[in-house]
Amino acid sequence: MKTRMLFRYCREIVCAALLMMDSVVFCSGVKAAVDPLVSATVDVVLTPPITGLAAMNFSLVTSTAGTTFQSATALNEAAAPGYFDAFNPGADPAGYAWINNNGITTSGNPVVRFSYTIDSSLTNGQYPRFSVLDSGLDFIDVNTNTLSITPANFILLPTYKTASGVTQYMLDVKFPGAGGGTVAIPAASLTCTSDCYTPFNAGTSVTLSAVPDAYSVFSGWSGGGCSGTGDCVVPMNISTTVSASFITMPPLRIAGTTPVYYDTIQAAYDNAPAGSSTIEAKAMVLPAGGLTMNGNKTITLKGGFDASYSAITGLTTVTGGVTIATGTLIPDNVVIN
Repeated sequence: MKTRMLFRYCREIVCAALLMMDSVVFCSGVKAAVDPLVSATVDVVLTPPITGLAAMNFSLVTSTAGTTFQSATALNEAAAPGYFDAFNPGADPAGYAWINNNGITTSGNPVVRFSYTIDSSLTNGQYPRFSVLDSGLDFIDVNTNTLSITPANFILLPTYKTASGVTQYMLDVKFPGAGGGTVAIPAASLTCTSDCYTPFNAGTSVTLSAVPDAYSVFSGWSGGGCSGTGDCVVPMNISTTVSASFITMPPLRIAGTTPVYYDTIQAAYDNAPAGSSTIEAKAMVLPAGGLTMNGNKTITLKGGFDASYSAITGLTTVTGGVTIATGTLIPDNVVIN
């Protein structure tokens, strides 16, 4: 009995420590005090910005039960506001907005704010997610031309409020590339290998770290003010989407402590340092173009590597021929056409 009581006590201490972190963490099997969500607003941005918008109507939906649409408000209208209406207040889950105002200019700013209440059924960590309904999208410019608008033209920026008045924003992490890898979010004790999201208190600074898998290269961040391949630090002052791009390893690389990858054999040769270098290539037919050597370099072209460059599995074929003006080429597992 004492052992079980001690285990439960220790588990509650660990959970309490996690709940003091800036991210929202829920511990299975422990009844800890939770600051429940009570409301959410969603600002709707159109991208790219539209100039001379005369009228628009669309619906915002959520599939999360317990999230109830209350109202919608027009934002950043022209000097003389026109007709605005919102349908389905109190209905679950869809909200519908209709704006008719000749001369709206979105300028990349939110055009509508939707408001929702959240009931106590969502106190277990469910955060409502929102999307634009794919049907019933009507957008007209000042010349009464119908605009081609799809859900991809919308950016949704949710803001959540808890019962104690804490503001929270959502951090979305996307994986747009063809390669694979992981993104670690230590503040949330979360590691993502595909699109994921997690909420943070307003004002939190969140660090993301990317690690490619054995067959990929991390090509960099976009969104959230991040770029390059180092850690991404996101200030959570608004709901934010960050993309981590992993690409499959290119077909050639200059061997070294930190390999550098290239798409063509000519680019790899041109960037190889003076003197002697080894260029490694995948077991495949390389992109057409061939190679012209005019830099007085000694190059070992070692071919036949697998997707992770960890083993020799076949031959590499160079198409377009090789011209050696100066220097030396040492082929290994290579066929030159």
